[in-house]
Amino acid sequence: MKALLLSLLVSSAIASPVESMRVEGRDGWVVTDDPAPRLEWTPSSTDVARWEVQAVVGEGDYQGKKAWTPAPFNALEGPWRVWAGPALKDGDAVRWRVRAIDEKGTPGSWSEEQHFERGYPGAWVSQWIGMDPQLRGSAAPLFRKQFEIKDETSHARLYISGLGYHEAWLNGVRLGEGVLEPGQTDYGQRVFYVAHKVEHLLKPGPNVLAVRVGDGFFNQNKVWGPNGMSYGEPRMCARLIRRLPNGASSELSSNTSWECQTGAITSSNIYHGEVHDARLAIEGWKNADFDDSGWHPVVEMPAPGGTMEAESLPPIVRQPALAVKKISTPEPGVRVFDFGQNFTGWCRLKVEAPAGTRISMTFAERLGDNGRVDTLSTGTKHTKADQKDIYICRGGGTETWEPSFAWHGFQFVEVRVTDGEAGLLELEGIPVHTRLPVRGEFSCSDPLINRLLDTAHWTQVSNTLSLPMDCPARERCGWTGDAHLCVPFTMYRYESSAMWRKYIGDIKSTAERTQPMLTFGAGMGDRKVRPKAKGIPTMVAPGKRFIGEASPDWGSAIVFIPWDVYQFSGDERVLSRNLAHMRQWTDHVANLADEKGIVHAGLGDWCRPRQPDQKGRVEPRDYYGEVIPMLSTACLFRCADILAKTESLVGDPKKSAKWRSLADKTREAFFLAMDAHDGWSYQTIMAIAIEWNISPPERREEIAGRLAEQVRKDGDHFMTGVFGAPSLWPALADHGHEELANRMLHIETAPGFRYLFAQGATSFWEVWPDEADKGTRWERSMSHPFQGAFAHWFYSGLAGIRIADPGFKTIRLQPVMTRQLDHVNCRFRSAMGWIESSWKRDGDTLAWTIEVPPGSTAKVYPPGKLVPASSGDATEVKVPLMLQSGTHHLKVQLAD
Repeated sequence: MKALLLSLLVSSAIASPVESMRVEGRDGWVVTDDPAPRLEWTPSSTDVARWEVQAVVGEGDYQGKKAWTPAPFNALEGPWRVWAGPALKDGDAVRWRVRAIDEKGTPGSWSEEQHFERGYPGAWVSQWIGMDPQLRGSAAPLFRKQFEIKDETSHARLYISGLGYHEAWLNGVRLGEGVLEPGQTDYGQRVFYVAHKVEHLLKPGPNVLAVRVGDGFFNQNKVWGPNGMSYGEPRMCARLIRRLPNGASSELSSNTSWECQTGAITSSNIYHGEVHDARLAIEGWKNADFDDSGWHPVVEMPAPGGTMEAESLPPIVRQPALAVKKISTPEPGVRVFDFGQNFTGWCRLKVEAPAGTRISMTFAERLGDNGRVDTLSTGTKHTKADQKDIYICRGGGTETWEPSFAWHGFQFVEVRVTDGEAGLLELEGIPVHTRLPVRGEFSCSDPLINRLLDTAHWTQVSNTLSLPMDCPARERCGWTGDAHLCVPFTMYRYESSAMWRKYIGDIKSTAERTQPMLTFGAGMGDRKVRPKAKGIPTMVAPGKRFIGEASPDWGSAIVFIPWDVYQFSGDERVLSRNLAHMRQWTDHVANLADEKGIVHAGLGDWCRPRQPDQKGRVEPRDYYGEVIPMLSTACLFRCADILAKTESLVGDPKKSAKWRSLADKTREAFFLAMDAHDGWSYQTIMAIAIEWNISPPERREEIAGRLAEQVRKDGDHFMTGVFGAPSLWPALADHGHEELANRMLHIETAPGFRYLFAQGATSFWEVWPDEADKGTRWERSMSHPFQGAFAHWFYSGLAGIRIADPGFKTIRLQPVMTRQLDHVNCRFRSAMGWIESSWKRDGDTLAWTIEVPPGSTAKVYPPGKLVPASSGDATEVKVPLMLQSGTHHLKVQLAD
């Protein structure tokens, strides 16, 4: 019976070889323009010695001419394969599957089939169409095309791009789950289109394609200058490609035969919000039997200029609704709804009121002393725009509404009802963000640490709407420096590689700009306008609000992000495809260095807490800039160090020596700068000296000791800005100062996390609140993810899951032990598969559960002696202890 049970268990493990299949980091049906996409999967069993993949283009079988059947390969190579089958043509459909082969050479069952398709990149024959601006005004235009079909449809795809955002319906059915589509790009360089399967919606007889288009970022014409940052009037372009059962095909394209009209959305702006007059809604316009004889002909619009590309990251989607936690009435006629959480999205309104009743909703991150919303932190001082949605009722019953083309960062909503009275008025909060499946599960015995992770999560997802943003209300921009700091946390926490690859493309596309723009010298105040060289990144990407040529600390994102994504994914293509830009940037920064190799240009350690003697005396931007010579020089070192490794992997090995020589020279310059600029008093500089490998190994203990001494001088407070925080905790904890690192988390006074939460924070703020600065801090954002970037340490430090080889082919397991933690539970879906490092302390004994995915090896560093499973004394083991694929249970007698 035992033998039979064992056989059943093994058979079950092999029968279900994978639990997730992805193409370029995305699950489900995927359309990609990549001619050689990476196929990925997550093992569901650790009993895998080899993998086998089969794929076929079109309707053939897995043994036909269009099949791709590479030889089975060792699990050590990773559960992925880059497409090397038949060359893919536009519109080609691919089916693929995978199976595992165990150590005995027994193959398991094939997985379910996964599907992806090649899109239609490049120039389209379809016309870009829009509405006459005189007819449109500021409304969101509606477009319709009615068409007849005589035959059944076996296969149909709609490829569509409506700029800035669009919604589409076919025969009255809304297409896709995504909102705010397509994702933002620099539209003059590239434009995303969205693909939909639609054969099930087409029918013989009359059909209609209906589209609504909002301004979005494409026609953001009200903020940041007299014309905003507009690329022009809203427009759309579409292709409906249909295949018949007999193999014939036909195409319906956008052209001047379409019709247009305005509807209920009379205005939409990213910063100002949306106005919806339900009395102007056109009933039935999305249906094929609608009479559009009173509609206007569309006008042809120029193409935006960018190359058409399939949207390369998951869509922005609605999340589960949030209920209102509290409703107050600070004064007559004003109701304030508190959702208890700072998030990004909008409200779903449910109302009963007479026609013409005006519901005004103003969104904010905090309340003023009078109990009403205070919009200062959402940017009103800079944008002159309140986040406000207005709904005008149609009357006649219960109305439910949510905006289509506006989104807000908020916790509180102030509602006013004018021009009528509402008998029923209810709100739900609708969070939205790019779909980011959580792949890093973490919890521990410390409620504060769990709350910090939850806060980092909310702040990060609230700032991920097709790109990593700085904040969701005031600026909503992809600041490059903010972004590169967040990569490790997001790669541990989410399936985010597709989002980061898209953002690298954003940096590169906006880097094509060459017009005169700001360049930054030694600090924010040292600015000049000059032409930018083509290929050098800008401070912000994508879009027209690029601010200026990137400073060394911000623009190094073009090197740091590809490298970090490669480390987590093991995908060398992210290096080879960006190597030219990485080289150009590093040469550029090297040319900024003085004769000693020190780089003096930059912005510095942004949002660093001020020392008590500097409050009210030193301007924050000057204070941040005190570390520029060291921080910018460190950025040059890290760029050169990365390039030396990258050239050996995917570039020119002969050039590796050049970059290694530059790195060595820059290391010397960094320590010269530290001595010349009092670098030994800055937590950030000492922390990155250790974590960025600037310090030679023999000096790290010394530098960590000096760092710990400085933290104690600072009252056990962290005094790092955003560049230092991700390095501070590991630099201390990995060098014997783990209890000090833990005390910094729990400090009660400002700057500190407990003090932040005592102020009511549910997200990480741009600047740290302190007792002496209560007035001016409300001018700054209350949702800034770069302040939560340190949370990667929960995975790499407290759970101890670290990268030893790219893609986690070799894992380093070395958790940090502190007396305040009783247990940690962590599972992380790496590129190789699930990794677990969960431990529980019982007195001086530790029970540690480890899972190693197929093909990986774990280097394990027990924090003490191993206790054998059978009776016997605890024994020292040679470290690292090498563990292969499987689940392991260790018992450790903790060191004193």
